Amino acid sequence: MNQYNTNQTPVYREDGRRVVGYIIGDTFYKTVSGSKHFLRQPPAIMFDVQSLESAQRYGAKNVQVKDRETERIYAATIALIWEKPIYKNYGFGAQVGLCLKDWTVNGNIPQMPKLKTPPSPKPHGPQQMGLFQA
Repeated sequence: MNQYNTNQTPVYREDGRRVVGYIIGDTFYKTVSGSKHFLRQPPAIMFDVQSLESAQRYGAKNVQVKDRETERIYAATIALIWEKPIYKNYGFGAQVGLCLKDWTVNGNIPQMPKLKTPPSPKPHGPQQMGLFQA
């Protein structure tokens, strides 16, 4: 993100005192320190509900979060955050987030977990024997 880009729209914290990110095109960009700002249980990236709603009002459809400590870039759609939300409130306003496993990281799309095939149900009660069973 270019700090001198004149086509960026700032997104403020709920109290209006601090810029938490910028919108460029249809993407809300935010840079954080993952060790301080990522939720630990479950591992997730959180947003002030107000800032995410504000970003949407300005036309953002996507979110890109850069962890300044690891240089990883996390990307997701805002729609996905609302589809799979984690809600928290630590006394600083309502927050909504998305589990880390659901983010695209450095362009790598999250993989769907392989589903285990459930075992076949065991029959209950007496069973009729087949013609060739002893």
